[in-house]
Amino acid sequence: MRISEAQKTEVRERVLAQARLLFARRDPARVSTREVASAARIAHGTLFNYFPTQEALVLTLLGADLQRAHARFRARRRAGAALEEELFALVAAELEELAGARALALAALSALGPLADAGGVAAELRARELALVAELCATHSSAAPPAHALHLYWSLFLGVLSFWARDASPNGEDTLALLDETTRLVAQLGRGTPRPTGAQV
Repeated sequence: MRISEAQKTEVRERVLAQARLLFARRDPARVSTREVASAARIAHGTLFNYFPTQEALVLTLLGADLQRAHARFRARRRAGAALEEELFALVAAELEELAGARALALAALSALGPLADAGGVAAELRARELALVAELCATHSSAAPPAHALHLYWSLFLGVLSFWARDASPNGEDTLALLDETTRLVAQLGRGTPRPTGAQV
């Protein structure tokens, strides 16, 4: 029996909702796809019609969180803010959205790094993030940001995410300090202006 697009969407959303609940209780690496399928009330094999791997499921959840953060960031943007401030506000909004999903963020890191597969959900997630960063850089410069600036942003973003996921400082101030330095560096490169030799980052 064929199911409608509406039914497919409902099953997909149910899988994501149940996976999010399970991942909130336990390390995603310790949750099996069989458990997710059972919680979503579908056959184990059916799960793979929607998400080919557990990694894709984790990345889809992370991507949804980041998209909500992007919407929040856009709603809060201030006219006249410097590029450094905008980049800081973007990542801060993302970390705020992910506050209850640190284990999920950690589980996604290996799939987002430079040695990961270049396609699939990870590539879509990376492309969305970098498109927004390129847009921000373009509003502060007459030229598009150089490719190496976007590559560096992504590497530093993953580093900040990794640091944040294990940050034990009382209010995350260690992460915020790291983020401040990171966004200053990326903003310099994003504007295409070289930093004078010996200048502090």
